[in-house]
Amino acid sequence: MKKLIVIISIFLLGTNLVNSQTVFDTAYDKHELSVSLGGGLSTLLYSPFTGDSKLGFGGNFGVGYAYFLNPNWGVRTGLELGLYNSRFNADNIDYSYTAADFNNTSFLFESKVSGYEEKNRAMMLQIPVMAQYQTGVFYGAAGLKIGIPLGGKFDAKGNFVNSGLYDYENYPYVDDPALGFRTYNGYSTNGDFSFKAAFLAAAEAGVKMKVSGTMTLYIGAYVDYGLNNIHKKSNKHFVHYNSEFGTDKKHFDVNSVAHANFGNSAFLDVIHPLSAGIRLRLAFGRNRVEVLPPRQVDAPRPAVVEEPAPAPAPTPPAQPTPTPTPPAQPPAQQPTAQPQTNQMTQAQRDALQSAVSGYELNESIIDARQAAEFLEKVQLLRQYPETRIHIQGHTCDTGNDEVNQRVGMARAERARDYLIANGIAANRILSLTSILDRQPVVPNTSEANRKLNRRVQLVIEE
Repeated sequence: MKKLIVIISIFLLGTNLVNSQTVFDTAYDKHELSVSLGGGLSTLLYSPFTGDSKLGFGGNFGVGYAYFLNPNWGVRTGLELGLYNSRFNADNIDYSYTAADFNNTSFLFESKVSGYEEKNRAMMLQIPVMAQYQTGVFYGAAGLKIGIPLGGKFDAKGNFVNSGLYDYENYPYVDDPALGFRTYNGYSTNGDFSFKAAFLAAAEAGVKMKVSGTMTLYIGAYVDYGLNNIHKKSNKHFVHYNSEFGTDKKHFDVNSVAHANFGNSAFLDVIHPLSAGIRLRLAFGRNRVEVLPPRQVDAPRPAVVEEPAPAPAPTPPAQPTPTPTPPAQPPAQQPTAQPQTNQMTQAQRDALQSAVSGYELNESIIDARQAAEFLEKVQLLRQYPETRIHIQGHTCDTGNDEVNQRVGMARAERARDYLIANGIAANRILSLTSILDRQPVVPNTSEANRKLNRRVQLVIEE
């Protein structure tokens, strides 16, 4: 499982890092719904007065919601199911307390335990409230989680030598099966234990990358640590004697060390949940907002300057009129220079005005394929420097008019910036217009059709 997570992370990071940087610098989703899966160290930290505790592994699964105030900051919450595991081992435990048999006669019950192993499993419903910061492909989150107990389970096995010592007799009963005084080798049992609600400090950091227009994958490392003691005091005995008579009866129970007493005190006093590992979160964005930088190119945007009209040629001073002398023969006729044409062919006009489509939903970024199409139009505009244009941005029918107005204008502005960056004078671009979804080229009946309608068009000024 760990190797699989690492392989997936490296693959997605390598294939999406550059594109993700561009996307997240220029747009963000105000709302995100997500599903998450995490795994790694997930344990109950405790220190029993005898024996050894060991860390365990577990994980969490959850659904979440995030609201982003701006491209960098947001607030996250949701519901998570957390699973915590731990282990306890002890080789020699002598446990005793005063009990009563089936005749209600008191005696000292004693159990000598060896080779004892216990596995603890605790489940909590966790409610996170976290602030998230993101920039480019990186993100970080920190906050608190409330852990509501859903129950604890344990499995135990070991060897038990149970005996009883009555006050009025001078020797212990060690071989009386009807009273349960005998040796139980390889005895196994299971049961429940309870604990208190937890308050956990939570932190997470990693990378985020675009999967599609509205889908984002988060890959991050996380750590959650319980701030309060979730141990719940109990009056249960670690080994509890049952006052039933008969060889076919169950004469004792074992309770988890996480919720049992050892004599007059608890087997342990403090329990803190701890989890750390890798979490994958798949988020689905809603209400995408475009954030346009001041400029898309490094060069300063050229000002629109009308070219001055050429100065009139100076009039030569008047000369005295000489007496005309008839020429010996008429001068030879000089050829008249023909004006150079600046008229596009119809095919060139159609190529310049053809749509550049295929934008992702609510995005205005120019990808490599679209850049190649715009470059062909740049070459035509260079070839015919007198041609002036209008730029129109179009959307599909997804979203309301307010969003589509902004997105359509963003696409037109990005196209203008690209043309200017490639040497087209700004005063040749006469206007920018957002058409929204009012002029679809095909019906908005499928995602493929909607991609065709999400486009930019150059219109030649007649």
